[in-house]
Amino acid sequence: MSSDTTTHVALTLLIGDITVGLLIRDVREILEPIPAIDVPVTHPCFAGLILNRGEVLPLFDLSGLLEAGYSPALKPEDKKYIICQSASGACALEADAVRDTISFSSEQLYACDLPLRSKKVLLKDKELPLLDSGAVMANISRLNQSVRKSAGY
Repeated sequence: MSSDTTTHVALTLLIGDITVGLLIRDVREILEPIPAIDVPVTHPCFAGLILNRGEVLPLFDLSGLLEAGYSPALKPEDKKYIICQSASGACALEADAVRDTISFSSEQLYACDLPLRSKKVLLKDKELPLLDSGAVMANISRLNQSVRKSAGY
């Protein structure tokens, strides 16, 4: 009898009053916030476009997408942009804070029925939903299409 005991590593992100994980394999870089260029006729969670080392990346507001509440413990200077790479391409995710990494085995992964989070990790004292960056990009694309259609484009 064999079981999958692959070890995974995830970065812990604070988004308002929500904590999520993001697999390290999806993370290319973590940046301090930089100015974003507004894009008209897009959903409010599409925060604009940023330029990082000559690459134009869409910036997504995770707080709005995840409908996160306010957390008074968060400091504006802790805000970060996480550059992610998935099969859908690259994007920047705006997080209120980046915390520790966690390691876990495949045996600790379970399905998650929360939007934009496909899996969750069962830890000793809690569950950590894992953000699916590809699902985030697909969701923003659908939201933008809806906004454009409503505007007559």
